[in-house]
This record gives sequence, C-alpha cells and structure tokens, in this order.
Amino acid sequence: MLQYRKILELHFQGQSMRNISASTGNSRLTVSEIIHTATESGVECPLLNIMDE
Repeated sequence: MLQYRKILELHFQGQSMRNISASTGNSRLTVSEIIHTATESGVECPLLNIMDE
C-alpha cells in the first residue's frame, strides 16, 4: 500500500529515497515519482490535514 503522507513527511525531514523506500516498503522508483509529483504540484511541509492517505 502506498503511504503518500509518510513518504512526503520523511522527504521533508531530509531522509534519503533509499531510507524512505525501506521505511515504507515501496520501491525507490515509486518514492521518486511521488516526490516528483508532489514537488510539481507545489506540496509543501507541513502537510495539510485534508490530505488523505
């Protein structure tokens, strides 16, 4: 299961994609795509509570 919020929170904390991948059980490619999409969409930290998992 993809954990979008967790991936983005770890990214904003400065964790590497490898660490995020290991922590969430997703591939590095998936983590990279989620971070890239969020960055292009203007998602910033802290994440809004309206974001669903």
